[in-house]
Amino acid sequence: MAWLDRLLGRDPPSPGVVTARSIAFDKTGLRATSRTTNRIEWRDADGDTVVVEVDHNPTDGWPVVGGLEALRAHCRRQAAPPGHGIVSVDVVEVSGVSCARVVTKHERLPTYVYEGALVVPLRDARATLTMSASEHGMTGGREVMVTMQLFSSGVLRPPPPSPTGGPQRLAGWAFDPYDAAYDESALCSLADDERLDELLPQHPLSKVREWLRQVAETVAIAPEARPNRDLPAVPSPPSDNRAVGRVPSTAIARLYFLADRHEGAARHLEASIPMRDGEPAVADAETASTLLLLGVLREGHNEWVGAAWAYSRALAMSRSVRGELDMETLRAAANLGRLYVQMDRVEDARPLLERVAPIFEERGEHTDAGVSLNDLGLIKRAGGEHQDARSYFERALRHFEQAEAKSGKLISDRAVVLTNLASVFDALGDRQRAKAARSGAEAVRQRARAAQARPAPHAR
Repeated sequence: MAWLDRLLGRDPPSPGVVTARSIAFDKTGLRATSRTTNRIEWRDADGDTVVVEVDHNPTDGWPVVGGLEALRAHCRRQAAPPGHGIVSVDVVEVSGVSCARVVTKHERLPTYVYEGALVVPLRDARATLTMSASEHGMTGGREVMVTMQLFSSGVLRPPPPSPTGGPQRLAGWAFDPYDAAYDESALCSLADDERLDELLPQHPLSKVREWLRQVAETVAIAPEARPNRDLPAVPSPPSDNRAVGRVPSTAIARLYFLADRHEGAARHLEASIPMRDGEPAVADAETASTLLLLGVLREGHNEWVGAAWAYSRALAMSRSVRGELDMETLRAAANLGRLYVQMDRVEDARPLLERVAPIFEERGEHTDAGVSLNDLGLIKRAGGEHQDARSYFERALRHFEQAEAKSGKLISDRAVVLTNLASVFDALGDRQRAKAARSGAEAVRQRARAAQARPAPHAR
């Protein structure tokens, strides 16, 4: 590279001198935009910047030596100007060296700029690797999504009207990640929860944290640049950040569920249920609801044994805290009964479904009634009781039709019931009605396919 330095009018570094090129890491997707001996800058495809800078005369010392609290206090002072704040400050081991890892944010209306820095002690110097990223296009989506979910779950409440009519700070929304004494001016918020990064990988905060993880895994320090003394390791406690657990896992799970990320939703629901000796340690209405949703997610992934476990615990818990006739209790029983049918546990399914189906019918819960009656029809058909099966399937169809009339939306499960009804007519020797039922099922499926292919109104 000496010829390039001469061509660009730069003095090449002397052998053994610590420079910005003494630090190597994965630069995939980065394009260098400026380069000096002690500072190199790159940009990525989004226009966000990555910088490596070496300081041979750091005036503030090396904060890690003073311990983790000193490091965090130092970073908090660095982020002291209005509109700036820390999101996290911890210590990680990188290439055998204890390094500070810092995430900060600052307001640049109408968005935030996030900065992730890895501070690496070198021989008589210090290197700082930094990524700075901001939202592009529509802004504030992460904050709005989290706020709406927390309002709906009661974790947050809208502030009372301001006496002056101006904007008010939302209580509990922003906080210092390590010290409540600094909450008043903090920028770290509930939307900065790291569990959302997987759901929102393109958000600048998610991007910065992922970049820091990748850099920590790929950094290499040139032998001549390695520290000439051992620095004490200051491990960061995994749960000392006040952001950990601040947003309920159930709220995180529901955000994943709404985004059709069901595997992630199930994972966060599982994390939200306190366990003792393999069983839920808490029996209350919220845990019962969580178990019910967990059962739905597991069933959707064909994890039938795990789904049955969740449904059965949800049913027992809901019976205890809500009562036998509560809708959530009835739905837990119906879901468990339906799952037992799929698992060929007919004798376990029958009493559950025979109890809930008439109650759903009486209350006009047409969709629930249709599903349970169809399951009862499957039980009767499996036992060769084809006339009884026909009766259940026809009742299920009537309820689905009433549900369609009430909601104005297609109930695609009608196709399933019509197909089941066709098989019963075949068994009874009624070929004409079997053919009509199959034609009806295909018509429903065609309508469902057409509805899926139809563009949304805003896309026209």
